[in-house]
Amino acid sequence: MAEATQKTESIKHQFNDIKYKDYLNINEASLLFGISRRTIYRLIADKRIRVAKFGRRTVILKDDFTRMFGLTKLDPAVKTPKQEQSNEITEFYTIKEIEQLFHIKYARLNVIIKKHNIPKTIHNSILLISKPHIDRYFKRTRPDVSNITEWYTVDEIQDKYGLSRDQVYRRVSENGIPKQREGKRVKISKQHFDKIMKPIITTT
Repeated sequence: MAEATQKTESIKHQFNDIKYKDYLNINEASLLFGISRRTIYRLIADKRIRVAKFGRRTVILKDDFTRMFGLTKLDPAVKTPKQEQSNEITEFYTIKEIEQLFHIKYARLNVIIKKHNIPKTIHNSILLISKPHIDRYFKRTRPDVSNITEWYTVDEIQDKYGLSRDQVYRRVSENGIPKQREGKRVKISKQHFDKIMKPIITTT
């Protein structure tokens, strides 16, 4: 908890100069809301947030982010009506931290947050998501990979079983096969994938 508090305080000081601005450039929006620049450009392309051009500069209305996330300006550790019957939330992730830690894109993360009513808030204009709720969700939905020592790359599976990339991912998804990302590569459990393919490779 102390580490999370120190992280939040560090963020507060880092963004002190820009938190009161009504209009933000791309870098400021990325820092302030913990969202990657790529995500912001995608939101602009999808016309989910408005932009204005000043020469080569692109600026964004900060209120568009607040409205898009359905947020009110609350401080962490303050109980909302939905939290009155439960413990106070004092630990939070930024969007960028969740994306990097769990290898998930913003669009999918936003669906999860809305579908499971994961508490979120804005503190000093920084979008924060409940850490214990996020941790519990991914612990429940993602298998433990700590004991897995052998992995395939997607290319290796394609070569071995003659499958297309889409067929590989479909089998992984339908069978809940453990996978993890290493840099830009996706690794898939060798043991689990071989198990579902065994009837195919042993049939004569």
